[in-house]
Amino acid sequence: MVGAPVLVSVETPLAESNTVSYTHVAGVPIEFESAILREFDSPRVVKFGPDRNLYVGTIDGQLGRLTLNENYTEVLDVVISTIAQYRCVLGITFDPLDTDDIPSVYVSTSFFFHDDATSSSGNAINGDVRKISGANLDISETIITGLPISDHDHGVNGLEFGDHGGK
Repeated sequence: MVGAPVLVSVETPLAESNTVSYTHVAGVPIEFESAILREFDSPRVVKFGPDRNLYVGTIDGQLGRLTLNENYTEVLDVVISTIAQYRCVLGITFDPLDTDDIPSVYVSTSFFFHDDATSSSGNAINGDVRKISGANLDISETIITGLPISDHDHGVNGLEFGDHGGK
């Protein structure tokens, strides 16, 4: 059963979210195929963006955006950008107050195995947060640096914005 569309927003003491149209559809099965991620080697984090695209971060430092068909079963377009060689992308989020058609993507990254001289040259405080933007995810701005990681293979993971967004 399909309901009538309603406009939905959330208001807190700090701000009000963007208004979006929402239509409830009862009984729609979720039929997501993991094979849809075949474009990526070693995906580590996936998140749907406000633009209804699927964003993927990899252990090899790549960020990808998949445009899916309306049933989320077929990839229509893929954009892949390398954030930085050897850096793992382990967290993805979006500013809830961002109104751009192509949203900025915030990612947390770090080097794994920091004792490996080919990656971080022994720096255990190498985690960061980056803002990635542009139609091809090709503009990168590091906004937080010096985040600690573990001695081996644990890095900076999930990211969240508070009620006030990134402002």
